[in-house]
Amino acid sequence: MRMRRNYLAVAGMLVFLTGCGEQESANPTLLKVDKQTGEQPVRVVVDYKKVTNRDKFEDFLTGGETKELMIIRNTIEGDPIYRTLKRTDEGIEYTLDTTEDAYGSKEIITSTCQEIVKEREGEFDTYTLTGCDGKEEERYVIELFTDTEE
Repeated sequence: MRMRRNYLAVAGMLVFLTGCGEQESANPTLLKVDKQTGEQPVRVVVDYKKVTNRDKFEDFLTGGETKELMIIRNTIEGDPIYRTLKRTDEGIEYTLDTTEDAYGSKEIITSTCQEIVKEREGEFDTYTLTGCDGKEEERYVIELFTDTEE
C-alpha cells in the first residue's frame, strides 16, 4: 500500500513538472490580425491538388474583395511555410515566413511588389510576384494544380 502511494506521488509530481515546462510560443504569422478590421487574413492551404479557399485566392488575383491572404504549404517533411499577400497603396506586400521549416533559413522576409504574374506549365499554374523591392526583383508565390473548371 505504501509503495503504491509513493508511486502515485511520483507520477503526480511528473505530471505537474511537465505542465510547468517551457512552452513554445505560437508563430506570430499565424496569430496576425489586421489592425483596422481586427480580422485574420484568409488562409489558403495548398496540399498538392487540393486547395482550400481557392476562390478567395482567385478573388485576390482579380483585385476583388479579398485584400489579404495567407498561403500555407507544407514541405516534404511536413513543416509549414507561410506566404502572406496584402494589397496596399504601394502594391502587394509579401511576407515569407520559414521559421517553422526545420531545413529552411528560419527567417521572415518582407518586400513590396507591383504585380502578380501567372504562368501555365503543364498541369500547374505558377504565380510569381514581379517588380519587388529588395535583393530579388521577382518572388515565387505558389504553384497550383490547374483548376479543371477553366
